[in-house]
Amino acid sequence: DSCAFMSSVIETNIKAASISQLLKAVDQSREGFAICDNQGLYTYMNPEHLRMFGFECLEQVIGRSWTMLYNQREIEFIKTKVFPQIAQSGSWSGYLMARRSNGDVFHEDLTLSMLPDGGITCNCRDRSEMVALSQKLSQSEQNFREFVENLPQCVLIRDASGVCTHVNRSALCFEGGIFH
Repeated sequence: DSCAFMSSVIETNIKAASISQLLKAVDQSREGFAICDNQGLYTYMNPEHLRMFGFECLEQVIGRSWTMLYNQREIEFIKTKVFPQIAQSGSWSGYLMARRSNGDVFHEDLTLSMLPDGGITCNCRDRSEMVALSQKLSQSEQNFREFVENLPQCVLIRDASGVCTHVNRSALCFEGGIFH
């Protein structure tokens, strides 16, 4: 029957268009995405994942092991902690130290998910800038604390409700004051 045939052709075209659109979306994503088969070999890596790890083309990674992107300590962690978690719950998310193709190490935010055939999908982001910013903020806070602590004047810091959250040494040693 021609209606059934046309319906099948339309359905096939819709599926092909959906797959094509999905591939374009993954390729344009600003998050790294890769697929490894059940042997741990890359079968796909989107352009952002390639860029993040310093590769120029898919041929540099297809058929190679995921272990090329991590040092031995991280590989052992993944094998002993992450893979059992994936086997139990189907996915794992966390932070690792990854290695670019030139050997440089960077902070990676990673989600791994199990595929029905035993392969694994990988979504990742380089979080090095966020880590560096956090370290700068911590250092700035430490510098401020040291500055306040060493002032010769009494310093009391109160929160918005008026509760005293910090008193420096000078205030604690204040002769005749309530802090002595």
